[in-house]
Amino acid sequence: MADRVVLGGVRSLDPVLRLYLALVAFSILGSVAERALGVDSGPIKPIASAATLLAGFAAVARQAGPMGRWPIVWLFGLGVAVELAGVHTGVPFGRYSYTGAWPPSVDLPSGESFPLLLPFAWTMIVGAAMLAMPARWPVAGRVVGAAVLATAVDFVMEPVMVRELGYWVWHDPFGPFIAPLANAAGWLGTSLAGAAAWGRSNPSDRRAPVLVLSGHLALMATIGSLGGHLDLARAALVAGAAALVLWAFAECRNAC
Repeated sequence: MADRVVLGGVRSLDPVLRLYLALVAFSILGSVAERALGVDSGPIKPIASAATLLAGFAAVARQAGPMGRWPIVWLFGLGVAVELAGVHTGVPFGRYSYTGAWPPSVDLPSGESFPLLLPFAWTMIVGAAMLAMPARWPVAGRVVGAAVLATAVDFVMEPVMVRELGYWVWHDPFGPFIAPLANAAGWLGTSLAGAAAWGRSNPSDRRAPVLVLSGHLALMATIGSLGGHLDLARAALVAGAAALVLWAFAECRNAC
């Protein structure tokens, strides 16, 4: 009986979301197998990484509703703009550089590397955080809650992306937090600006953004834990961020 309920719940999910969750599971199992067996996955890893991110982006975009086209364009463009400003000026995140290890990447005229998947990542994380907020909250509360949640997700990502995957380097790291304190302020401000455009968006299935964020956190926690770069504080934050997302989902089921 229980397995029929679970299977029915999975089948009721959007097919793109099911694809995303399958890719997350594949990436988690692949990371564990790679570490346990000591083998190099070769081109499978970057292909799976890109496919997972793009599927997550698509799953969020499909939940944005009929008014979601322009919020998606706004958040996508905002992600491009802040990253270009960041790598050239250090504003608003602090001074950092992409290493070219995150494919596909292009070299900018300034010589800086720029991963083409960056704006997709921004849109997936901030968009999912906004759509996961309870609909009965006022718009301002949802925007602030989404910005805080997205910033918390980045706090979890930093040790994985920097130390384990080597996607970027910070020129002025801040102790155990790896990123400078300006990074948190930059993420919070950018997420506020990005989420604000999604104020009237209401997902047709609030499970989608919840599962996108939960899957992303699970993948980051797995990669970080296997590499030994996720300390107890960040592990606790993973649990806290996941609990916040799941709480928002439960709140929505009672009130949306």
